[in-house]
Amino acid sequence: MRTTARILTAFLTATLSTGMAAASEGPDLYWKGKKYATDALPENFPARVKPAVEYWSTWVQASKYQMDLLPGGEVLLITPEESSRRKNDDRLEIITDVLDLFEEHLPAPERMDENSLDEPGDEQDSDSASNSSGDGPLPEDPEGGPAPWEIVGEPDVKAEEPETWSYSWGATEALPDTEPITFLIVRSKADLAGLLGFLGEGYPYLAEWAKNAASYTGFALEQPLAGSYMEQDDVKEDLEWSPEHELLNRVAQLLMTRRFGRQPYWLTQGWAWFAEIELRGGVYCFPYREEFVFTTEHTSWGNDLRTRYKKRSIGIKDFAKYKRGKYDGGQAKPSWGMVDFLLRHRGDRAPELLEELRVLHIAGSKIDKGDGTWEIDRDYQVPVETQEDLIEKYMGDDCFEEASKYLRDPKKY
Repeated sequence: MRTTARILTAFLTATLSTGMAAASEGPDLYWKGKKYATDALPENFPARVKPAVEYWSTWVQASKYQMDLLPGGEVLLITPEESSRRKNDDRLEIITDVLDLFEEHLPAPERMDENSLDEPGDEQDSDSASNSSGDGPLPEDPEGGPAPWEIVGEPDVKAEEPETWSYSWGATEALPDTEPITFLIVRSKADLAGLLGFLGEGYPYLAEWAKNAASYTGFALEQPLAGSYMEQDDVKEDLEWSPEHELLNRVAQLLMTRRFGRQPYWLTQGWAWFAEIELRGGVYCFPYREEFVFTTEHTSWGNDLRTRYKKRSIGIKDFAKYKRGKYDGGQAKPSWGMVDFLLRHRGDRAPELLEELRVLHIAGSKIDKGDGTWEIDRDYQVPVETQEDLIEKYMGDDCFEEASKYLRDPKKY
């Protein structure tokens, strides 16, 4: 009897221990061909990615999703747990292609010190003037979310070594190229609503935005550095929408933000469209657009610009006044056209241009409160005139005229 009791006790203890271990395991994470539980990651797992994994694990496990991480730790992909390995491998291949294209054209620059720049102050024009009072409604930026303008204090980053520093996931300012991008592909409207609620709870500044964001095609946030779109069976037959392009375009936007911070919208979205056309031959992602997209619009951008600039030259105001929050076809195509020219024919200095724009935006958007702290001006944009000066500084005084020649006939340029 005692032997039987001991065996029974050992069996129950083992069963309970196994059950407790299973209950404590985090959701699945795939990395370098192996599967891990998120609370049992290997010793060589990138330290800079762990805060993101910890933050998202709660929602991922509760919603029955899974994680995939690129080998280098640049992008964390979150998908429904029923997504096959083959399908996720295809998605990771798209992300890798975008990352490779990004590294080819926009490698990391030598970093600038914001304290070495002139104060932007009086350079602002009427269209980019900031509202330093902090009052008024949240900016109209449905897919990008509101700017984190109420967050005050100093950056959370404390050290420089990518494998040893620590920071709060989604900090106001993380060091460029350190924080991983998180991209979520959600299976349903219910899951999207749950995701938005989770974000609103974790980031109070997103709470109001999250209430209405469920009606959007997707989003790309700067803080936390994350993007998403909803993939449903009932929209897959719509030939004017492509999940592959949604993934490609939004990851491209987030790569720009990760390395170069908040850029003028024409540059961020122009680059994303450049990536779409370069890798997939056309444009299928139209952020903020609500009206119908005609089939011919996907591949006609080059021809449209040839006609537009047949008898005149492209100018800064053709694209640099493009703002987040509303699709503007008149500014969208020149935005892509200018980025296409710059990357193909003046690309060597493009990272320097974007780096100075990054630092100018940081310096210009901070409002000194006079007590050693600061707050973010949600409305600040680098003035259009300053953008024009910087383009000519880095790309040459003849840049706009040469861009016009290229847009008229790329094959002969």
